[in-house]
Amino acid sequence: VVDETSVRYLNGVLPEALQLDDVGARLFMPNVLSHAYDSKLTYFVPSSELGDDQKQLGRMMLRRIGMTSQWPHIPVTWAILKRECDNVRTELLTTAKSQGASIDTGAIPRPTTEEDISEEVERLRREVDHLQNEVLTAAIAAEEESESAEWYRDQLVTHLSTAPSLRKADVLRSTISETISAVRLHSQFLEIPKSAEQSIDVLESSASSGVWATDLTRLFVSMERYALAVSQGIFRGDYMLWCQDKGDYSTQKVAMRESDPTRNDHELRAKRVFDVSTRLDPTGVKLMLAHIKIQLRGGPQIPRLYFHDDTRGSTGKIHIGFIGPHYLVPSSSF
Repeated sequence: VVDETSVRYLNGVLPEALQLDDVGARLFMPNVLSHAYDSKLTYFVPSSELGDDQKQLGRMMLRRIGMTSQWPHIPVTWAILKRECDNVRTELLTTAKSQGASIDTGAIPRPTTEEDISEEVERLRREVDHLQNEVLTAAIAAEEESESAEWYRDQLVTHLSTAPSLRKADVLRSTISETISAVRLHSQFLEIPKSAEQSIDVLESSASSGVWATDLTRLFVSMERYALAVSQGIFRGDYMLWCQDKGDYSTQKVAMRESDPTRNDHELRAKRVFDVSTRLDPTGVKLMLAHIKIQLRGGPQIPRLYFHDDTRGSTGKIHIGFIGPHYLVPSSSF
């Protein structure tokens, strides 16, 4: 960086092509004196662009150095043209700066209207609402996950008299859809038709999807053990009693029926009629009121699972009718 006196001294020893026309900063690359018209070996930054910010100068110089090795040889005529263009650019930037423009871009700010401000505020409000909902959902999921730690300890010390055909290692996956596919492949007592998967992409897009996939794995393994015990005649209760007795899934998340207001509302009741195998029902559909709250509390995107227990029926299986976000199966209180 030079002052006016230094400019005069430097111009006395520099070739004409490298002389300084203004106070500023000039970057000289190796061999520049013997290749004075090679524009890639020198770069001038006028003082109007520098201000008092030395970091800005450093960034400009580094950017120029980084670009130099990638440039092809520049003809002399192009170098002269570039010098003239640089002068025009400097004048334009000076004018733009006087009008409030950014020195880096030369872009003159467009006047902001009230409509623009309102749209931006509304967009930010929606984004904040979404992020707050995600944070709340993740916090609740973390709380519920920590509460389930004692269930894992119970599984280590509780001896189950059954030998389940479905093990956690068989179905534990990182995503919900992969977990469901693994259950279809390995389970003997769970039936999940493709129609049961509803808006799984909504669940997968949540930051809590991995926690939910793990909880689904725990649920499916528990259901498989329950169905096997029933088939062997060594357990006579329903699935809720199984969870109370064995402790391999939270009873707080299991509901064997809906509330009376939800059950008596025809529109809400219709939302709980799902496609099933004709081996279970000749009509191909079944009303399912028993459900699992994969996450107890949260927004409309938290997952729900509806099922029908036919372990003592003709199929001897548990039929899953729905896996998806809560808003697709609303209740009287939600």
